[in-house]
Amino acid sequence: MIVVQKLRYFFGLARIGAFLVVLAAGPAGSLKAEASRCAPVSEASVEMLFDLWAAALAAGDPARVAGRYAADALLFPTSSDRPRMGRAAIEGYFAEFLGGRPSSVVERRAIFLGCNTAVDAGIYTIMVDGDAPEERVPLRARFSFVYELREGRWLITHHHSSSVPGAMDRHSYIEPWSASSQGPSQPSNRRLDDEIAISWP
Repeated sequence: MIVVQKLRYFFGLARIGAFLVVLAAGPAGSLKAEASRCAPVSEASVEMLFDLWAAALAAGDPARVAGRYAADALLFPTSSDRPRMGRAAIEGYFAEFLGGRPSSVVERRAIFLGCNTAVDAGIYTIMVDGDAPEERVPLRARFSFVYELREGRWLITHHHSSSVPGAMDRHSYIEPWSASSQGPSQPSNRRLDDEIAISWP
């Protein structure tokens, strides 16, 4: 009888211990497990993320553009030497920059895929208004977008955009890309790791 009572006491403690472990894991444990999963992402989906940013740019809405960035994103803008940290500061920059009615086209790019991260880097041309009526001026710049999956959304966490040095002409600048890129419409197959290369959900 004493043995039976001891066994009941032991298994009772075991059930309580298991419950406390699950309770302690709670939402934090679930979030940690979710963060450890790699969401599907592809080069085509990363190109689509850029297209969404470019569409917001063309729409002329600074809040819409800033909405493509994470709350703690860092922007090194094309036409300013002052970095912008955070969505509010990024929106402030674009509120001024969008006055030139910019539109962008990618010339060359390489896309790198990771686990819940992606990098899109290359050269784009941004067309803006010139001084003369109906004049449009091209601004060629090197760019890099770093994306992270945040609460189900792919957001820009870092964006660097700097003008192509004037001393380099177009041919001399893009020549080094020829060994690793098939041209503007075919991004490089290089990756940060081999975790993901599947379709956009």
